[in-house]
Amino acid sequence: MEYLRIYESPFPKIRLGKPNDGGYVICDLSGYDLFLSAGVADDISFEESFLEKYHLACIAYDGNVDKLPVHNSRIVFIKKNIGIEENETSTNLKHYFKTYNNIFLKMDIEGAEVDWISCLDDSDILKIKQLTLEFHSAYKIEPLKRLAKTHWLVHVHPNNCCGTTVINGVEVPNFYECTYIRKDLCENLPFNKVPIPTILDQPNVITMKLHDGNTYFFPEIYLNHAPFVDEHRYTRRI
Repeated sequence: MEYLRIYESPFPKIRLGKPNDGGYVICDLSGYDLFLSAGVADDISFEESFLEKYHLACIAYDGNVDKLPVHNSRIVFIKKNIGIEENETSTNLKHYFKTYNNIFLKMDIEGAEVDWISCLDDSDILKIKQLTLEFHSAYKIEPLKRLAKTHWLVHVHPNNCCGTTVINGVEVPNFYECTYIRKDLCENLPFNKVPIPTILDQPNVITMKLHDGNTYFFPEIYLNHAPFVDEHRYTRRI
C-alpha cells in the first residue's frame, strides 16, 4: 500500500477536459517537448484543453478507432494500440524516449498500462516529466512500484463507476486516475492531507443504465484513510 501514498504537489493543480469522464487533474507545469496521448476513443476534450494552454503539438494513439472524433490540426492521430512491441498495429512508444526528454503523457488504455510499464527501462520512464493515467486494477502493484522509483504520485481520483476492493484491510478503488510528476522537479514532499475527492475532481459518471434496464445513481468514492491521506494529519505539528 505504500506505493499508493499521495504526496503534496509543490505546483498548483488544474483540471483540463470536459466535465466528468474525460477530464483529468494535473500539475500546472510547462517546459514539455512532446505531448503524447494514448487512448482517445470518442473524446479529445483533454487534449484540446491541454494544447490550448501549453501550445504544443500532440501525437495521439488509439487502435480501436479509425479517426479522431473531431479534426484538430495540432493532433497527429496514429491508429495503433499501446503494447510491449513495435509493429504495424502496436507501439511501445520507446522511440520517443530516445529523442525527447520532457514528455507529458496522458494514458487510458483499458488495462494495457500494466504490461506497457513493465517493458520500460527506468531511463525510459525518466523521460516523462508528467504522467496522468488510469489504472484498471486494484491488485496490480508492480507498475506502481516502478513509477515510484522515479516519480511522485501527487493525485488520485477513483473512477466511481467501478467500486472498490479491500486489500489487507485497506479500501482501494478498482479503477483510479493517477497523476505523477518526475522526482527531479522537487524533493522530500510531505504526504497528502486532503481527503479524496478534492474540489477539483468530478465523478466519472453520475447515472448509468445497467443490464437490468434500470438507471442508477453513482456517488463518488470517498477516500479519507491511509495510504491516500496522511494518517497523522490531525496530530502533526507545523
